[in-house]
Amino acid sequence: MKKTKLYLITLLTISISLAATAQNKAIQFDGTNNHINIAKTNTLIESNPDYTIEFWVRSDDASCDMIYCEGINSNNDMIRIFGSGGKLHFRSYIGNANTQISSTGNNLFKEGGEWNHIAYVGKDDNGTTNLTLYINGVENNTGSYTRSTEDWDRYTIGALTRTSNQGSESYNFNGELDEFRMWSRALEASEITTNMCVTTNTTGLVHYIRFNEGSGTTVSDEVDTNVNHTVSGTPVWVDKSDCDTVTGLEKEVSVNEFSVYPNPTQNTLRIQSTRSIARVTLRNLSGQEVHSSSNTSAIDVSQLSQGMYFISLSCTDGHMHTQKVMIK
Repeated sequence: MKKTKLYLITLLTISISLAATAQNKAIQFDGTNNHINIAKTNTLIESNPDYTIEFWVRSDDASCDMIYCEGINSNNDMIRIFGSGGKLHFRSYIGNANTQISSTGNNLFKEGGEWNHIAYVGKDDNGTTNLTLYINGVENNTGSYTRSTEDWDRYTIGALTRTSNQGSESYNFNGELDEFRMWSRALEASEITTNMCVTTNTTGLVHYIRFNEGSGTTVSDEVDTNVNHTVSGTPVWVDKSDCDTVTGLEKEVSVNEFSVYPNPTQNTLRIQSTRSIARVTLRNLSGQEVHSSSNTSAIDVSQLSQGMYFISLSCTDGHMHTQKVMIK
């Protein structure tokens, strides 16, 4: 009886903890007035040859424009992340040269479009940054650009760093953002998959804006806690991104398209999906991969230690579903 009570108390504690960390809201920018300026003497890319920028994004506008910009108050020295023609683009403007790295495959931005997790990972090679784009935890494209030697001094979410163009329909972001994170190191592919819905290892995390406020024009930074960031204009607060549907242990069906059960389990995890799954991966809370296979209907977990894990389902269409599971 004592063992049963202890297990129930432990499960309840875990459920409460997960509920406390779930993403409740996301922010919607109007494409005209909404953006966030973050003044920094040392910006992320300028100060860190290796870096990662990740966020959740959704837009019904194929040309949703500027999601993120970093650089100076000029047109000649900055990097831009923006949506155009349904695709996601990373463009560097360094001096007179510019390089663009674009998403491949299906359009991300379209009417009725879904939430997608984006991660850009930059690794320095003697002044050249080798960039990898991940979409929903899957590598999508790569490219490279020459690092700037200028003294960058600002980030902007939702518009250009060039202030004369802020508040312009030609550049401001039109869409929804959630869980914006910036890292001073290049995350590994396994970490990106694990971090999509929850951050288990915060080493090198320099900014984390969750957009959970739900009202007002101020957003907090969970890392740089001494600073609150102001959203220009009047943003709209919307219900959560895809991550919110995968945080509850009590749910066997996290979204209509996926079912992972029983959860908790002792021996076997069974998987059902309306999508075609290419690979199933299981990781512990440290991000270590403990199982990976193309058997997409069931996995044997009887030899794994008790505790919480992340199961990731990689679909043939590029969609990624990640949720927590408990092995008891």
